[in-house]
This record gives sequence, C-alpha cells and structure tokens, in this order.
Amino acid sequence: MKYLLYRKKGIKGACEGCEDLNIISFRPTPVKLATVGESVSIKVRFVRLMFFLLTRGKAYILCVKNDHNQIVHTSYVIPKCSKFSFMAKEDWEIGPCITAPESRGQGIYPKGLNYVTSHTKDQNTYFYMLVAPDNAPSIRGIEKAGFELFGEAEKYGTFSKYRLVKGKTNE
Repeated sequence: MKYLLYRKKGIKGACEGCEDLNIISFRPTPVKLATVGESVSIKVRFVRLMFFLLTRGKAYILCVKNDHNQIVHTSYVIPKCSKFSFMAKEDWEIGPCITAPESRGQGIYPKGLNYVTSHTKDQNTYFYMLVAPDNAPSIRGIEKAGFELFGEAEKYGTFSKYRLVKGKTNE
C-alpha cells in the first residue's frame, strides 16, 4: 500500500497555540504500556511494546487531555529505526495519531503536531508523517501544522517497513 509522506523541520521554541492544551508525554516500557488514567487494548499494548523494542526505549507517546482529564488525543513519536529507511539518524516519525471522535475539528491534532516539532533538541531534525491518500481529515491537520508533502512511501515486508518510492531525497 502506498502512503503520502509529509515532512517538517523541527524548530526549537514555543509552540504557538499550544498553551491551551493539557499535554503529557510518556515513554512506554514493557511493564508500563499505558499512562495514568489510560485504558488501552491488548492490540495497542502490543504496538507500544513493538515500538519500545524497535527503538530501544526511545519512542514516546504524546497525550492531550480535555478539561475532564480524559485523554482525547495520542500521537506516537518514533525515532529513526529499521522500520523507516528514508529517515536520517536524528529524524523522527509521528504516528499513528488518534483523536477521539467527539474531540475532532477542534484543532487538537495540528496543535499536538506543532508541540512535538517545537520541542526538538537538534536544529537538523526532520519530522515525518505517513498518511493514506484518502484520509482527507488527517491530511488537512498535517498541512495545517506546517508539514509539506515530501513524497510517497510504501509498506513492505513481514514487519511492515516503509521505504520512499517517489519524491525528494533527504537533504
């Protein structure tokens, strides 16, 4: 399956529009695959464990909570690993991202993406996002957050790796 690949350069500094978000982040471990107050399925726990193993514990999850302290959005933030051959060592992939249906259309998704990209340690860091070409709401949020179309990637292999099939080369 082919995916659109978006990219944005990380910027150190404040996240514009993020001050109204209640954001927490955590690094899953094999014994703690969910954060406080989060209920996740066995499938989600397996995915988190897989990212923990693939990234040697460097992946983290950004969560946005609403006024009632309920998690309404999660974004996985994953460093360069064998799953993403198109990335440089200092780059990160954001996704999957999930916003609760009742919280969609409120700008949470693009603000969360801006939060992640504004908290970089390295000015040469790029953030990537893969999205299905028919996922118009996600594409709008990604573009609203300042990501630009970089190319196309395809999923291949037994362990769902991604490679660049069309587009720019990493600068």
